Amino acid sequence: MIKEIKIGDKDVKFSFGLASFYIYKNQFGQDAMTVILPLISDIVNALDPKIFLGMTKEEDKNEALFEAARNIFDEIARVEITELADIIWAFAKAADSEIPEPMKWYASFDEFPIYDVGKELLPCLYESLISKKKIPISTPTEKEAKKE
Repeated sequence: MIKEIKIGDKDVKFSFGLASFYIYKNQFGQDAMTVILPLISDIVNALDPKIFLGMTKEEDKNEALFEAARNIFDEIARVEITELADIIWAFAKAADSEIPEPMKWYASFDEFPIYDVGKELLPCLYESLISKKKIPISTPTEKEAKKE
């Protein structure tokens, strides 16, 4: 999956294929999922289930949403900005092998609203990690089938 975002005066492409995860690991020495999964888990844990359980009072729902937003921001703030920047860079590098190493690439922008870019890329990341096909229910192996 490829997504293009305008950042300042530049159109930047990002690729969410498996290559981006190899690029990240080769550049930074760790699996990107060691950063991504805890962040997703923290965000999910920060959500208040009352928001989704059909509150009747609008004031209560608004207050719960405000509190959830504060909790989510607190969790995102715990992630080092450079970890998030490194992941974003790897997605861009996968789309364009000509981009320079991260520090030079980020220096080429007048501004880089990292959280805004991250919000744009998050749905693409999610889609790249989840299969669109139904996962088949386990079928017996030949060995198991012979036993029956």
